[in-house]
Amino acid sequence: MPERLRFAIVGCGRIAPRHAQSLAELSDRAQLVAVADVIESRAQRLARDYSAEATTDYRRLLDRKDIDVINVCTPSGLHAQMGIEAAQAGKHVVVEKPMALTIQDADALISACAQAGVTLTVVLQNRYNPPMQDLKALVESGKLLR
Repeated sequence: MPERLRFAIVGCGRIAPRHAQSLAELSDRAQLVAVADVIESRAQRLARDYSAEATTDYRRLLDRKDIDVINVCTPSGLHAQMGIEAAQAGKHVVVEKPMALTIQDADALISACAQAGVTLTVVLQNRYNPPMQDLKALVESGKLLR
């Protein structure tokens, strides 16, 4: 694995700038190389703001040797399929929640990443918030029943 991971963001909507900013803050270990969005102006804007390349076809990113990780930030119904395609292209996958809309699609994404030998991670940024930690403690204590 390279010393500095090279990322691409697919889907340049509302959450994508947070991914780009996080990568910029990790610039000694991460680099945003490219972005993709079906709305060209959104892709161009994010690319310009973070000195990356832009495209309207995310599949163009899958064959690039200078991309190690694909961040899937598209609408929820596209997460699993795009993640599977990224894994099959040998890219590590960071996917926004939910990772899939069905358990079958989630299992297919997990399986594709395992078969390709790439890492899959799902963004769950709220899991460490105090209310979530309190809820977890309640569930683990058995005080909260289904």
